[in-house]
Amino acid sequence: MNPSDRSKLIRLAASLPQGSPERKAILSGLKVAASGEVWPDQCKAGRTYKVETGGHTELCIFRGWKVTPRGPIMEWVDATTLMRWEAYMYHGQMCAGSSADKILIFNP
Repeated sequence: MNPSDRSKLIRLAASLPQGSPERKAILSGLKVAASGEVWPDQCKAGRTYKVETGGHTELCIFRGWKVTPRGPIMEWVDATTLMRWEAYMYHGQMCAGSSADKILIFNP
């Protein structure tokens, strides 16, 4: 995001009522953009990402989505060990395997 777009969004958020859902969404999006975090639905199959879960960070390759009756699953491969693992939707956030540790995804 270029600085001009960021400034426009900040001005827009400032014009909205404090505590409004729209203002919160804009500010949350700006915070995520500044951190380099990637939303799960923005991940592209075959790309490598830094994935943080359970207090440690690994480089992982996103393999793609699997749709199941219980919800979406993100399929990953650890770039170092080549071990495959999955992330599941749990209480509205993507979590690693059965540990229920929230995953955070960043561009490398």
